[in-house]
Amino acid sequence: MRVIWLGGNANARIAASLRSMGLIDDYEATAISTILTVNRPEATITIHQFYEAIEKAGVKVSMEELRRMWPSFWVNLQDAEIAELSENHVKLRAKEPKAVLSVRIPKSLYDTLKDKAEAEDTTMTDIVIRALKRELEG
Repeated sequence: MRVIWLGGNANARIAASLRSMGLIDDYEATAISTILTVNRPEATITIHQFYEAIEKAGVKVSMEELRRMWPSFWVNLQDAEIAELSENHVKLRAKEPKAVLSVRIPKSLYDTLKDKAEAEDTTMTDIVIRALKRELEG
């Protein structure tokens, strides 16, 4: 499941903090978007864990301001739904189970994939899934 935020340095740093805390599994950050990836059927993040990630990222936001913004962080979801949302936590649930595939590819192919994802305002994962579907259906 994915949570999609606007791009930018601050959101990328917050995403990195969430990953280092084990709250998300990965993220992709571009100038346009920051996409958080969770490869579990459910994930719960408390507002206090989120605040800690924000502090670790060096972003200055008060708890009062975070409480006002809290619901907006979970508006744009892909392959996920909000199972619970309160002032203290969010529980996300995957719509379809996912599996992780790790592959080694040439650096030049990786760079091309990354550039294409940025140009299309999508993720590298989405491009790979499209390509795999075309290959397997053909």
